[in-house]
Amino acid sequence: MGVRGGMMADPQILAYLVKRLPAGTNWQVIAIGRANLPLTTIGLAMGGNARTGLEDTLLLEKGKPATSNAALVERLVGVARSLGREPASVADVVERLHLSTDVGGPG
Repeated sequence: MGVRGGMMADPQILAYLVKRLPAGTNWQVIAIGRANLPLTTIGLAMGGNARTGLEDTLLLEKGKPATSNAALVERLVGVARSLGREPASVADVVERLHLSTDVGGPG
């Protein structure tokens, strides 16, 4: 959301889309630029997942560039925890998304 050629970064649109998801759907908000923090916060509050990083936003706050992905992740972890949500572990994600842990390879 919030990228040219993509969906408008509008909380009402997000709410509209989420209401139409089948029960039990795993979903996340991806918002770009200044929409990143507000929309990911709203998505977390609505029970979804969120992502962040330098590919989504370059600012930690208005006028303050993010120095790393870690700084942006730490900010979003703080938001999640303030909403009573804990970040998912790798094991949680593997289970929720029914991913295989068999990386294959020779042998």
